[in-house]
Amino acid sequence: WQHIESDAVDRYTVYYYSTSEVKRQVDSGSKNFSANVSEGVIDGLDPNLDYIFSITVTFILGGIEYEGEETDPIIPIEPTNEHKSTNIGPIIGGVVGAILAVILMI
Repeated sequence: WQHIESDAVDRYTVYYYSTSEVKRQVDSGSKNFSANVSEGVIDGLDPNLDYIFSITVTFILGGIEYEGEETDPIIPIEPTNEHKSTNIGPIIGGVVGAILAVILMI
């Protein structure tokens, strides 16, 4: 994801969800990442399941914590030399703008 330059950003939360028709397993959870990173690893994911991911960004403004909406589901692609990660910077940027607009209206 694209790092957001703001002192108000506290953390990113990556949510993951999976189902498998063969195993009928469901795996879901989340992991928090520091505000100063733009990528991270989620250990323990089952390699036999297909996962989708979404991300939120949490801000602290005036001592109050605000968590943005989850992004649309992100389906990972196999990394190539050209694409090492999925860029969702524009999505998070839109979420940040919406949160800040609401806060300014309050």
